[in-house]
Amino acid sequence: MKESESNEDNKSNEVEEKLLHQFYFLKEEQNTIKIFGEYNFDESEEIILEIWQKIIKYLLEDILCRMEISITDLKRYTKIKNKEPLGLKNILIRLRYNKKYITLNDLNNEKFYEMNFPDLYPKEQSQSSSLFSFLPFANWCRGEETNQNKNKNDNNKIEGEENSCRKDISEKEEIPENSILYNYDIFIDYCEAILMILNEILENKKQKIIKKTEFKDILSKDYIDKNNPKNGNFKLRYGDKNIDIAFHYLEKTKKIRFFDVKKNNLSHSFIKVLTNKDDIENEEDKKKAESLLEEKEDFISI
Repeated sequence: MKESESNEDNKSNEVEEKLLHQFYFLKEEQNTIKIFGEYNFDESEEIILEIWQKIIKYLLEDILCRMEISITDLKRYTKIKNKEPLGLKNILIRLRYNKKYITLNDLNNEKFYEMNFPDLYPKEQSQSSSLFSFLPFANWCRGEETNQNKNKNDNNKIEGEENSCRKDISEKEEIPENSILYNYDIFIDYCEAILMILNEILENKKQKIIKKTEFKDILSKDYIDKNNPKNGNFKLRYGDKNIDIAFHYLEKTKKIRFFDVKKNNLSHSFIKVLTNKDDIENEEDKKKAESLLEEKEDFISI
């Protein structure tokens, strides 16, 4: 056996042990048979869906310490007593439809934002609503807001979704096998943390804009909890591995905006925090960006 395969086996065994410790009822054969059995989108199976939602979230947050996972890894880590969960494929389909999990391709898809954020994209939503009004929605697909989200700072809360069901996919739409899955709630919290950090940095600098590369540098140095954390009221959990997809999400949900300014035939990207969905960069922002670039040149030349 190769060393890499041995390490993977050891990791899988370690994960299994931790899952069985947390979800001790899986040690009972009759419970394993039920929870690891088929899932057929029936309302009577909702308890199985809820259990799997907790299992997967615990796996990500408490064992792997990350917000995303490939379907391949998820299948490997959810084996218990050498049994694969027969209903996992359909469970993930339902969790994706209910916005509990989202794929990387979803986050990069224009259609996702146009159809799930009607306040931000009203024209697109009005055109699509007639089409999707004919689709049967599950009775237990609710638009509840968690207490955690209710307590978010209003200036940083990502809003615009009508309820917990996806509008851009059907309720039993297949998920490609090579997909990367994100826990949607964790991802949103991650995006909101980035936004709070960005606001803090801008406030400290007494600026309304900042160069994208500068923000990423400050974020990495001062706001990611490492062995020697530096200043900053916030710490970005999960590091900066997913920073670019978070930037994309924040821009598409109209919380921030990127704009380019040219200097010496080079294009430099700047970030502006938006005050509302119709806000964009203005001439004052562009002039400030040019001024910041000149200050940087002067500093380098000294």
